[in-house]
Amino acid sequence: MEALLRPLCSATAAAAALLLSPGHGASVPAAVPATRMSTGGRRWSSVRTSAGGGGWLSGLLGGKGGGAPTAMTVAPGTVKAGDPVLHEPAQEVAPGDIPSGKVQGVIDRMVAVMRQAPGVGLAAPQIGVPLKVRLTTGSTIRAAALPCIVSLPTLVPISTNLLAGAGGGGWLSGLLGGKGGGAPTAMTVAPGTVKAGDPVLHEPAQEVAPGDIPSGKVQGVIDRMVAVMRQAPGVGLAAPQIGVPLKIIVLEDTQEYISYAPKKDIEAQDRRPFDLLVIVNPKLKKTSKRTALFFEGCLSVDGYRALVERHLDVEVSGLDRNGRPIKVEASGWQARILQHECDHLEGTLYVDKMVPRSFRIVDNLNLPLPVGCPPIGAR
Repeated sequence: MEALLRPLCSATAAAAALLLSPGHGASVPAAVPATRMSTGGRRWSSVRTSAGGGGWLSGLLGGKGGGAPTAMTVAPGTVKAGDPVLHEPAQEVAPGDIPSGKVQGVIDRMVAVMRQAPGVGLAAPQIGVPLKVRLTTGSTIRAAALPCIVSLPTLVPISTNLLAGAGGGGWLSGLLGGKGGGAPTAMTVAPGTVKAGDPVLHEPAQEVAPGDIPSGKVQGVIDRMVAVMRQAPGVGLAAPQIGVPLKIIVLEDTQEYISYAPKKDIEAQDRRPFDLLVIVNPKLKKTSKRTALFFEGCLSVDGYRALVERHLDVEVSGLDRNGRPIKVEASGWQARILQHECDHLEGTLYVDKMVPRSFRIVDNLNLPLPVGCPPIGAR
């Protein structure tokens, strides 16, 4: 669980209040102009209007309106999650318009973007054009009704973070004194946090034997977690996020961190400072039926945010870093952090619980929620 805690700019600070993790190097752009093209009752932020009226789609298919450039020309490449053009149905292309220079230009642009990625498929809304045109690969690539043969480059294979060791036993075995030689985890291969897709984030962690908690190795894991969390900076971290499949979480929210958020958002989130907490083998219990929806992010899913519904009141019991029993009764933002971190210990990421249509890149955080998304705030 991370939070954008650096006051990079007023827009960034304003966005931080809505996020569990707005940051880690991400910035929030100026809001998209409120004036948007409207066709058939739908609105697209990527398709801007001009004083001349008519919109870009009208210009594309021969309308008299002058229109204005879309995200395709304003920001070459693809539009990203959160842009309404990706979350609303596209319009069909009239068969008579397919041979037109403008539709063919859209197709050519799609092929160029797909090749440059490189990718194996693309739909017109991904370049900001709300039309039913798509490219798919096989022996050929087909665009609308017109065949278009394209040779794609070979995709580069992706390597995993966790390396297998001939000695067997794994890194956890080495951590707790097992005989297996194991191999370095992502924590040593790539200092910081491991990322979504790494098996350590998608499988349940193991409990720590109470007698092992005072050991130098477990204490070293805790120290490393606190250092990574503060360096991000963040408000919570689970051991699997540094490649260690143990049930340990750390969390901390300071007055300084909170000061970067607007007062109205601090109040809405019921966010209050609390000192560093280290909880080993945490067990979480919901203590009320009250819930709230807010954006969450995660250092292990860099650059993205989504709405997640969480309980507002929880109780977490476990052991502290000295092996003594600890119980935390939390509400509001602290309760959300605890739930997020405890989820990590069960192999669950926030994206497994998100409102799917709210998923977006950080830069699109201020764009409107798609139709059908529940409102932000307490339920």
